Amino acid sequence: MFNFFVRLSAIGGMGVGTGVAIVSGAWSVLDMVRLKEANALVQQEVRRSSPARADYLYSREMTHRINVFAEGVWALGGCILYINSLALLRQTATNNKGDHSLHSQEKLTG
Repeated sequence: MFNFFVRLSAIGGMGVGTGVAIVSGAWSVLDMVRLKEANALVQQEVRRSSPARADYLYSREMTHRINVFAEGVWALGGCILYINSLALLRQTATNNKGDHSLHSQEKLTG
């Protein structure tokens, strides 16, 4: 019964990991597009605007940079969750088979 819940949580983790990776990846791409637009705007406007306006444009560009970084971290976190869930499923499958070859080799050698 315990293995059933472990497998169920691993499958749920795979679903959550996939969802987080896809959604965060999509938002990261959208933020990257906005970052490129903000960067182009900064390059055009900074030369001919006041220092206060330039500071504002730089702050908007930095906001997009932070958003791209944060969304990328969330996407990587989702991928890590997915991979760990796969490892948990594989480990439970190995334990259920009764394949304890590592333990039997230790008994033979030690």
